[in-house]
Amino acid sequence: MREIEIGPNDEGQRLDRFLSKYLPKASPSFLQKQIRKKKIKVNKKRAQPEQCLDLGDHIQFYLYEEVLRPLEEGPRSARSKIHLSIIFENKDICVIDKPAGLLSHAASKKDYGNNVVDALEAYLIDKGDYLPRLEHSFRPALANRLDFNTAGLLIGLKSHQAALAINRGLQEGQIDKYYRAYCHGYLEGSFVINRSLDKVGQTMEVSPGGQEAVTEVEVLESHPAWSYVRICLRTGRYHQIRAHFASIGHPLVGDRRYGNKKDPLFSHQLLLSSGLVFHRIEGMEELEGRKFFSKKRGEFDRLKEEIRDVFQNERGTHAR
Repeated sequence: MREIEIGPNDEGQRLDRFLSKYLPKASPSFLQKQIRKKKIKVNKKRAQPEQCLDLGDHIQFYLYEEVLRPLEEGPRSARSKIHLSIIFENKDICVIDKPAGLLSHAASKKDYGNNVVDALEAYLIDKGDYLPRLEHSFRPALANRLDFNTAGLLIGLKSHQAALAINRGLQEGQIDKYYRAYCHGYLEGSFVINRSLDKVGQTMEVSPGGQEAVTEVEVLESHPAWSYVRICLRTGRYHQIRAHFASIGHPLVGDRRYGNKKDPLFSHQLLLSSGLVFHRIEGMEELEGRKFFSKKRGEFDRLKEEIRDVFQNERGTHAR
């Protein structure tokens, strides 16, 4: 028999959801069957899949270790050696300033150790804030994600309670996420793009039956061939900014997926997650009113000089 104790990062979860994290290779039907057959109990009593786990509860597994071990997550590769730029940290979260060219999460085994989540875990282990041997279901995570070539701010989550509170805050619009971007074509003023999006393959497309997506735009600088804009996301769909700007005929400069497939100007989309503003989040009151800005914003602003030269040279080439 194996027995484990529910710790601070495990409490408050349904039994079935906890078990799906503790034994990630087990199918939901297998777990349900073991609970039903009383092979998995809570405090040595018959359990129900939907029951909530409390701090200090004990789960008993009346299963052979030969059955349990293959259902656990396999050993991970060497710890990440990536140094993160952390601009704020408290007991609950880290605000991370990610560079372009770094994955938020591992997309495959070859990415282990070379992404923000693994780097955050290594950082917290070194600080003593995260002890994997004492955790059954929690791993440091991100509340938001950025594409590989998008730089800027990410919210790192240091506990299960923080994850619940911050994710709830995002869903309820209590965290404003600001971006800056360069797009093709002339834009002016302020406007809202309110177009539902649906995922088709690896891209997002405007679809009346898709998920609601709302992007607020303020134009900071306008030119005949390009514009510099500030963006506030009111929803957080996959590739939302890139898909929305392409849908209005102004794809981001360098965006070869949603714009010119052979864009000769830049090798990736010019998009920066530039700022976060926290409003009142239950359980995270100390964050209320806090504003954080990417240290890369000045460098990103200065790209306009390079973009101006590139577009002028392109027009000169076409004129000849």
